[in-house]
Amino acid sequence: MASSTPSCDSPEGQIVLEVGGQTFKTLRETLVHQSTFFASLLSGRWNSKSPDGSYYVDADPNLFEHVLRYLRRGVFPIFYDYDKCRHDYHMYLALLGEARYFGIHSLGDWLKNEGYHDAVEVSLTLKTISDTRRHHESLPPCGHVEHQLIRQEDKIYQYCNGDENKLAGCEVKTRYQLLLVKRFIRFNPRKCLM
Repeated sequence: MASSTPSCDSPEGQIVLEVGGQTFKTLRETLVHQSTFFASLLSGRWNSKSPDGSYYVDADPNLFEHVLRYLRRGVFPIFYDYDKCRHDYHMYLALLGEARYFGIHSLGDWLKNEGYHDAVEVSLTLKTISDTRRHHESLPPCGHVEHQLIRQEDKIYQYCNGDENKLAGCEVKTRYQLLLVKRFIRFNPRKCLM
């Protein structure tokens, strides 16, 4: 009696990949749909299976995890640190290399064209406040507020009998203002979908 469960050799079957010492399991169609590398590897033209039936792939398993996630769902990756308010360009560059190696053109093009900048929008607003004693500023969601105290000196000149040519003295008045820098971060998930 034939088994109804697909084998690793069938087009619908599960594929086991050994990537840098880590095992990944997925479906053949997931791999060959967008990757010229996997379409070639799993075409059956070469016997590239290990004795245990898995396929060895020479790649970084941490990066491959993002590659496989993209192949499964078509969602572009975002490597953004909200605390530091910056993208992880090293990760984008490393993943671009993997996308090129695996022949995943849509992912490679998105990374090369820096599509991640469209997915994360950062806006700044500046506000000065003269009365620093009674001010309260709410923190926006996904945002950050920084405070800076600004010292300003105003010189008030005094003249003899109103004659601007006869300076009698100068008084310096110091005043303080509070500068608020509000940083708001907005994520646009539509820019991460194929």
